[in-house]
Amino acid sequence: MSDFWPVYVNLPDGRTTWGRLRSQHRGTDGHWYCSVEVTLPASAVHRAPGVEYSGVPRLPMGPDQDDGAGWAHTGAGTESLIHYRSCPAATGAPHLTIVTTASAREILASTRGNACPRCRPRLPDPEPRLSRELRRRNAQR
Repeated sequence: MSDFWPVYVNLPDGRTTWGRLRSQHRGTDGHWYCSVEVTLPASAVHRAPGVEYSGVPRLPMGPDQDDGAGWAHTGAGTESLIHYRSCPAATGAPHLTIVTTASAREILASTRGNACPRCRPRLPDPEPRLSRELRRRNAQR
Protein backbone atom coordinates (compact mmCIF):
# COMPACT_ATOMS: atom_id res chain seq x y z
CA MET A 1 0.00 0.00 0.00
CA SER A 2 1.11 3.56 -0.57
CA ASP A 3 2.46 5.71 2.23
CA PHE A 4 -0.09 8.42 1.40
CA TRP A 5 -3.63 8.82 0.12
CA PRO A 6 -4.75 11.65 -2.20
CA VAL A 7 -7.05 14.22 -0.59
CA TYR A 8 -8.29 17.74 -1.24
CA VAL A 9 -7.35 20.38 1.33
CA ASN A 10 -9.44 23.51 2.01
CA LEU A 11 -6.97 26.38 2.45
CA PRO A 12 -7.68 29.28 4.84
CA ASP A 13 -8.22 31.67 1.89
CA GLY A 14 -11.07 29.48 0.60
CA ARG A 15 -9.16 27.80 -2.22
CA THR A 16 -8.89 24.03 -2.48
CA THR A 17 -5.65 22.22 -3.34
CA TRP A 18 -4.54 18.62 -3.73
CA GLY A 19 -2.70 17.00 -0.82
CA ARG A 20 -1.25 13.74 0.41
CA LEU A 21 -2.80 12.34 3.59
CA ARG A 22 0.01 10.76 5.63
CA SER A 23 -1.78 9.91 8.89
CA GLN A 24 -4.70 10.72 11.20
CA HIS A 25 -4.62 11.05 14.96
CA ARG A 26 -6.99 12.04 17.74
CA GLY A 27 -5.90 15.09 19.72
CA THR A 28 -6.20 15.51 23.46
CA ASP A 29 -9.26 17.68 22.76
CA GLY A 30 -11.02 14.63 21.23
CA HIS A 31 -10.98 16.00 17.65
CA TRP A 32 -9.35 14.18 14.75
CA TYR A 33 -6.33 15.78 13.03
CA CYS A 34 -4.69 14.89 9.73
CA SER A 35 -1.03 15.05 8.77
CA VAL A 36 -1.16 16.24 5.18
CA GLU A 37 1.55 17.13 2.69
CA VAL A 38 0.67 19.77 0.10
CA THR A 39 2.59 21.07 -2.90
CA LEU A 40 2.68 24.85 -3.03
CA PRO A 41 4.60 27.38 -5.11
CA ALA A 42 8.00 28.13 -3.56
CA SER A 43 6.93 31.77 -3.12
CA ALA A 44 4.28 30.60 -0.61
CA VAL A 45 6.80 28.75 1.57
CA HIS A 46 8.98 30.64 4.05
CA ARG A 47 12.04 29.10 5.66
CA ALA A 48 12.43 28.97 9.41
CA PRO A 49 15.35 31.01 10.78
CA GLY A 50 18.42 29.01 11.77
CA VAL A 51 17.48 25.86 9.81
CA GLU A 52 19.93 24.43 7.23
CA TYR A 53 18.12 23.58 3.97
CA SER A 54 21.04 22.52 1.75
CA GLY A 55 20.05 18.85 2.10
CA VAL A 56 16.53 19.34 0.73
CA PRO A 57 16.26 17.53 -2.63
CA ARG A 58 15.51 19.66 -5.67
CA LEU A 59 13.61 17.52 -8.15
CA PRO A 60 13.28 18.36 -11.84
CA MET A 61 9.77 18.64 -13.22
CA GLY A 62 8.75 16.71 -16.28
CA PRO A 63 7.40 18.67 -19.24
CA ASP A 64 3.86 17.46 -18.51
CA GLN A 65 3.89 18.06 -14.75
CA ASP A 66 1.87 21.15 -13.96
CA ASP A 67 -0.05 20.29 -10.82
CA GLY A 68 2.58 18.75 -8.54
CA ALA A 69 0.47 15.65 -8.13
CA GLY A 70 3.36 13.23 -8.40
CA TRP A 71 2.03 10.55 -10.73
CA ALA A 72 4.41 8.38 -12.70
CA HIS A 73 3.68 6.70 -16.03
CA THR A 74 5.79 3.70 -17.03
CA GLY A 75 5.86 1.42 -20.01
CA ALA A 76 4.28 1.72 -23.39
CA GLY A 77 1.55 0.03 -25.39
CA THR A 78 -0.34 -2.64 -23.45
CA GLU A 79 2.13 -2.50 -20.52
CA SER A 80 1.30 1.10 -19.60
CA LEU A 81 0.99 1.70 -15.82
CA ILE A 82 0.17 4.68 -13.61
CA HIS A 83 1.97 4.77 -10.22
CA TYR A 84 2.32 7.07 -7.27
CA ARG A 85 5.56 8.91 -8.01
CA SER A 86 7.09 7.37 -4.88
CA CYS A 87 6.27 3.78 -5.94
CA PRO A 88 9.38 1.56 -5.85
CA ALA A 89 8.16 -0.21 -9.01
CA ALA A 90 8.36 3.09 -10.91
CA THR A 91 11.87 3.98 -9.74
CA GLY A 92 14.31 3.33 -12.54
CA ALA A 93 11.64 1.81 -14.78
CA PRO A 94 12.11 2.16 -18.53
CA HIS A 95 9.97 4.80 -20.22
CA LEU A 96 9.34 6.63 -16.90
CA THR A 97 7.46 9.93 -17.28
CA ILE A 98 6.09 12.22 -14.56
CA VAL A 99 2.54 13.19 -15.52
CA THR A 100 -0.23 15.47 -14.28
CA THR A 101 -3.39 14.21 -12.62
CA ALA A 102 -5.34 14.96 -15.81
CA SER A 103 -2.87 12.97 -17.93
CA ALA A 104 -2.87 10.07 -15.46
CA ARG A 105 -6.68 10.04 -15.55
CA GLU A 106 -6.64 9.98 -19.38
CA ILE A 107 -4.13 7.11 -19.46
CA LEU A 108 -6.20 5.08 -16.98
CA ALA A 109 -9.36 5.75 -18.99
CA SER A 110 -7.73 4.48 -22.18
CA THR A 111 -7.74 0.82 -23.09
CA ARG A 112 -3.95 0.64 -22.69
CA GLY A 113 -3.64 2.11 -19.18
CA ASN A 114 -3.74 0.29 -15.86
CA ALA A 115 -3.08 1.16 -12.23
CA CYS A 116 0.09 -0.30 -10.73
CA PRO A 117 -0.81 -3.45 -8.77
CA ARG A 118 1.91 -2.65 -6.21
CA CYS A 119 1.02 0.90 -5.12
CA ARG A 120 -2.62 0.91 -6.37
CA PRO A 121 -2.81 4.66 -7.07
CA ARG A 122 -6.09 6.43 -6.28
CA LEU A 123 -6.47 9.66 -8.21
CA PRO A 124 -8.54 12.39 -6.58
CA ASP A 125 -11.97 13.18 -7.98
CA PRO A 126 -11.86 15.67 -10.86
CA GLU A 127 -14.20 17.94 -8.89
CA PRO A 128 -13.42 18.39 -5.19
CA ARG A 129 -16.30 17.90 -2.83
CA LEU A 130 -16.39 21.04 -0.78
CA SER A 131 -17.34 20.89 2.84
CA ARG A 132 -20.70 22.30 3.88
CA GLU A 133 -18.94 25.08 5.81
CA LEU A 134 -16.80 26.04 2.80
CA ARG A 135 -19.86 26.12 0.52
CA ARG A 136 -21.61 28.37 3.07
CA ARG A 137 -18.63 30.75 3.25
CA ASN A 138 -18.31 30.87 -0.55
CA ALA A 139 -22.03 31.67 -0.88
CA GLN A 140 -21.61 34.66 1.47
CA ARG A 141 -18.94 36.28 -0.70
